[in-house]
Amino acid sequence: MLGQKSETVILLTVLSTSTALTRKLVIKMNRKESKKRYSQTERGREVSRKANRKYRQTEAGKEVRRKGAKEYQRLYPEKHAAHSVVRRALISGKLVRPDHCEFCFKECKPESHHEDYSKPLEIDWLCIECHSKQGVKV
Repeated sequence: MLGQKSETVILLTVLSTSTALTRKLVIKMNRKESKKRYSQTERGREVSRKANRKYRQTEAGKEVRRKGAKEYQRLYPEKHAAHSVVRRALISGKLVRPDHCEFCFKECKPESHHEDYSKPLEIDWLCIECHSKQGVKV
């Protein structure tokens, strides 16, 4: 049986070790929280955008985007086909992009919105704001 003094030393050693681990964990959590708060500020978003822009210009960034595009085509072949038809129609002149949103009439470069992907040339021309609202309507 250990003496009272040695048991206390062992207990203090265990407590100090767990305290050190706890301290490291708290520091790590605070760092994560600080990064999260910073990324939500205008300055943080700008720094992130700049870094992302730079990364997209590297070979690794280009490869990631190519893989993402191929995966999108694989997952949503009907959407991809409809977008391709619209792109070709715009290039050939069959379709003309208007200079305003059909929903709010704001002057902009509107995006094409498909209600039904099986009818690729039946589209609404919507500004970014209206298009994002159309995506979430129930």
